[in-house]
Amino acid sequence: MKVNPYKNSPLTALMIFHTNQPTKISYQVQGISDHTTISNKVDGYQTEHQVPIVGLHAGFENTVTLTMTYEAGNTQTKTVKIKTSKLPKWIRTTPLNVTKNDKSKMQIGSNELTVLNRTTKQTYAVDANGQVRWYYLRWNEHVFEQLHNGHLLMYGKIKSSDGKYNLLVETDYLGRVYHQISLDKTLGGSLAGTQGVSIVHHDVAEMPNGHWLITVDDGSKYVEDTIAELDPKACKIVKVIDFKKIFPSSMYTKSHLKAIDKASAGLGLIDWMHLNTIDYDAKTDNVILSSRNQDMVWSMNYRTNKLNWIFTSKPASKWPKSYRKYLLKPTKGTKYTGGQHGVYKLSQSSDVLKIMLYDNNVAVTNGDKKQSKPGC
Repeated sequence: MKVNPYKNSPLTALMIFHTNQPTKISYQVQGISDHTTISNKVDGYQTEHQVPIVGLHAGFENTVTLTMTYEAGNTQTKTVKIKTSKLPKWIRTTPLNVTKNDKSKMQIGSNELTVLNRTTKQTYAVDANGQVRWYYLRWNEHVFEQLHNGHLLMYGKIKSSDGKYNLLVETDYLGRVYHQISLDKTLGGSLAGTQGVSIVHHDVAEMPNGHWLITVDDGSKYVEDTIAELDPKACKIVKVIDFKKIFPSSMYTKSHLKAIDKASAGLGLIDWMHLNTIDYDAKTDNVILSSRNQDMVWSMNYRTNKLNWIFTSKPASKWPKSYRKYLLKPTKGTKYTGGQHGVYKLSQSSDVLKIMLYDNNVAVTNGDKKQSKPGC
């Protein structure tokens, strides 16, 4: 048994052992209070086992119970103790206060944690009590996507001391790295990016064919207004959508919003759109996107690039006539969003689409200034 087997994930362990008979393995990591025990399993009957243990408490001698189920149906259990080191200072000093947690109303499941993905640096996850049960040592910027194969897609650096984030990393909760794609070398040409500016900046969505839709810069003075489809196996960009070609030119040519992040501040780059979310729907081939700096959410067909609808408080009179048919007409009491993030589809029936978003409630360009409050 090895704690932190790949040196990236200290609250995990890898157990390797042999059984004489084909056996299916499940386990429980005992929580320190009700509804914080984490359960998981390894699919299939095997005799050679590699069991990933995720969700250990920090600075604690954890109790982990393994259940071995044989093909005949009989079971055997074994309890092991796994000791972990204390949380690093950067987590201990991060304010994390749970003021109310009604577990009866939480969909906790058997092994669910809440991932807290900071803008930059390390990512971690907490249980229903706010106790840290997983963290990742390699620095990450914005991107945290769980892929269909159970792996994680993150956006990091080769070294923490590097000046910019430029590495898409396919990893897992144990910290094993499967692929690393250097975006500077992969994209090249027109998408090589301005010096000092990260190529991927906010979000990634996985497609059924295994390709990744990524929010990128296009190398011009206008940043964070382009998406690209990346084939990770071939390390090749197969499609690019530049939203300067989708929306009226006045939206970017008349914008005075400067890019202010540390990597691009002072370079005179225009951040007129600031894409922060992309959500792909395999059933309809539609994508939903969020523009922080336009206070705008919209849907379009990914194959045809045709707009489906636009949600914004920007008056119809300020849009060219050809765009007005896409503007959603809100019912009474509808609140427009401002500087919103995290727009994702929840469900869709024949006439109702339900989405979830985080409203930062700050008017950047078109938001409701009367409702706007200081925010992100």
